[in-house]
Amino acid sequence: MKPKEPQWEQLLDPKTMPIRYDGRTFYTPRQHGQIVVWHEIERSHLLREIRIHLPEEFNTPEAARRVKDEIMTSKRFAIDPPQTKGDRHEVITLQGRLNLDTLEVLPVAPEEKIFHCSLFRYRPNAEWRDAPNFVKFVRTSLHIDLEKATGSSVVGKRRLLLEILVYLLTDLWGAKKAIILLGPASSGKTVLLNFIRGVAGDDGYTALSLSDLSDRFRGALIAGRPLILNDEIGAKIKNLDYVKKIISGEPIIIERKGANPYTYCPRVKLCFAANSLPLLLEWDGEGAFAKRLQVLRFPVAISPDQWDYSLAEKILKERDEIMSCAIKETASFIKHHVFSNDEEGADVLQQYQRENDSLKAFLEEPGFCKKGKEEKCLAEEFRECYESYCKEEGLKPIKRHLLGLLAQYGIGHTRLRDGKYPNARAYFTGISLTQREA
Repeated sequence: MKPKEPQWEQLLDPKTMPIRYDGRTFYTPRQHGQIVVWHEIERSHLLREIRIHLPEEFNTPEAARRVKDEIMTSKRFAIDPPQTKGDRHEVITLQGRLNLDTLEVLPVAPEEKIFHCSLFRYRPNAEWRDAPNFVKFVRTSLHIDLEKATGSSVVGKRRLLLEILVYLLTDLWGAKKAIILLGPASSGKTVLLNFIRGVAGDDGYTALSLSDLSDRFRGALIAGRPLILNDEIGAKIKNLDYVKKIISGEPIIIERKGANPYTYCPRVKLCFAANSLPLLLEWDGEGAFAKRLQVLRFPVAISPDQWDYSLAEKILKERDEIMSCAIKETASFIKHHVFSNDEEGADVLQQYQRENDSLKAFLEEPGFCKKGKEEKCLAEEFRECYESYCKEEGLKPIKRHLLGLLAQYGIGHTRLRDGKYPNARAYFTGISLTQREA
């Protein structure tokens, strides 16, 4: 049945058609505890969402398309887009707005539009014994006793675990780190990632890998999202500068097929579970990419006889106690946003940085090179020695743009006659090979 004009006015009433549009994205409200959260609607699902709210007698594709046109053009259905704000020491929980400094929960004003809510309640009297499944999981997977931590390395790793949970699942911002849950298969890293997913909610994150982020057309998928969570980090990374800007929150150019590009300043936090760190397809000068990673190391695989297939569900039921205890223990991190040192993770990143800058590793390796204004060596011999070193150490030698990279370390390039050959030969200046002299 086709509605008449007076009936159209009733169908297009914002009170009965709870869909809003901010010029780019459509939203619909959902109740979470005491909070109304405006969730994004995928464009492919928009007409279906509209028809949910149409009366049965007018529920036709034609009517849904007309309602869609009205939503996109009428100010009655307009909503202000989510604001990208700076660091906020708070989080919207199922109870209201939790101030992370005072630990006070305040109600959210009815007129305020909330676009994300962490699905937990703050319990001021919570203790770790109230979360026995999580305590057991951490003891088994990370070798940490949350109820009794001893030793500086264990304390650092314990703090790092709790800081990661608080950073990812609140509105804190500014650490400029991508979190990597690193370990062998069946080590427990995906269990922790699934807990983070559960507290963030299905609409609270997007599932992209670091490889995806290096694709210039995937940048549009991070707009407005607080989290990127994925159990695939990607094997290789290109467009390294673009990825580093996303991690650091620097302005990027977002391109969409068939649409004009625009500048966007991302405020998205990243967390990946991985068996190994990705191969960089570009030179990482001074280890800048490695310095933007924070690794939590899961040391060993859990034997099948210890697997609990319902562990993720059990841990998620303890989310109120887990998040409450974590928030109470991370006051220093909440204030400064500096992750605690974890010796295992630091060792992994040091080796990763070495693997991705084999030239720096070679130049700094004792017994190979000697630097000085008067030093020089044949370029051919330098390359042979460098490539031999990489082969022995299992590193990838740099073959392209080597001269430019050496210049960054104060090493020059010239051609000289050495008396042995009639023509001038290529030399590197400012460095000599001590192994050749030996």
